[in-house]
Amino acid sequence: MNLSQRYNAKSNKRFIRFAFFYAVLIIVLLIMSTNAKYISNTPITTKADVAEWKVSINDIDATSQEVYTGEITLVTNSSLNQTTTDNKLAPGKTGYFDIILDPTGTEVSIEYTISFDLSNLPEDLKVKDYTIIEDSTSGVVSENSISGEILLNANKEPLSASDKKTLRVNWEWEDKEINQIPDKNEEYKIEASILVKQKIN
Repeated sequence: MNLSQRYNAKSNKRFIRFAFFYAVLIIVLLIMSTNAKYISNTPITTKADVAEWKVSINDIDATSQEVYTGEITLVTNSSLNQTTTDNKLAPGKTGYFDIILDPTGTEVSIEYTISFDLSNLPEDLKVKDYTIIEDSTSGVVSENSISGEILLNANKEPLSASDKKTLRVNWEWEDKEINQIPDKNEEYKIEASILVKQKIN
């Protein structure tokens, strides 16, 4: 093979390599172009309204608070005990206080836990039981707390004023042979902490 033939053979090999390279490149570009037909870059906007959440406790809006804390006024049962001046505390006295949970407009079922701090009260003054005024259900105050729930109806409609719950909590200052002598200048208060959260499942 002379010099000219060798040169032509090398040129042919180079041409074949370049042709092969370009052929592969064209095939890859064609595949990418074909796949691009099935891939959409169009942005999709999704929209979902957030369920409204609104709960008031004793006519105070507690929506923005994780835990609502407030003081409670004790009411005495004057008709059940005539040995003490009305609305004055003494051993043997009974009474109640109300906690009103109003979820009107709330679009989720809710759970609530009400905890009572009795540290400011005489040792023998206890919270006993409670009644929900609207439906007359009742329960016992266990470990100074009450738990319950307010559910959406079967049609999943927002909660309304008819779903309001008034919890009437009964208390009693137990009359024992030896009672703590109350200071006439002492102001007794019950502090309630109320946690309201969405019910899951």
